[in-house]
Amino acid sequence: MADWLALLMHDLDGRIFLQLDSGEQARRIVAATRFPPLGIRGVASATSRASGFGTNRAYLGSAHEDICLIAQIESRTGLDAIEDIAATDGIDALFIGPGDLAGALGHLGDPGHEEVQAAIADADRRIRRAGKPAGIFALSLDDARRRIADGVTMVSVGTDIGLLVSGARALREAIA
Repeated sequence: MADWLALLMHDLDGRIFLQLDSGEQARRIVAATRFPPLGIRGVASATSRASGFGTNRAYLGSAHEDICLIAQIESRTGLDAIEDIAATDGIDALFIGPGDLAGALGHLGDPGHEEVQAAIADADRRIRRAGKPAGIFALSLDDARRRIADGVTMVSVGTDIGLLVSGARALREAIA
């Protein structure tokens, strides 16, 4: 697998698939993103922007090289299947969703709970041991810094709506 940062900086068709719970699901998702004979993706390249609306003759044979697939782990079942999911050719990285994972582990609304944090730490070790980049949605800036220091490869900080709300709040406070 190519370096993950090089993959992300390349002109990729990237997807994150939420709540993957098994290697079988991962294999079906990979197949759905590949043209035959590598998969089952429908062939309508003449209508796709990625193919240059049919002008890129190499597109059908090389499109699979420009896809980055990330499996998001958000359940106990997904935790149990990390090695099988990570072993799936075509899955480029695994990402932990702490909020949904907390709910699945019986701690809805409390992703900082010690059981959830222990599960995340274990998942991170197992993902990296499987040779895949590990990612997580950070709960705060301090959490992001800690995850980066721990060696997590991809750290999401904030959301579009959260950034919009905090920016609007800052503007309101600046003029009040």
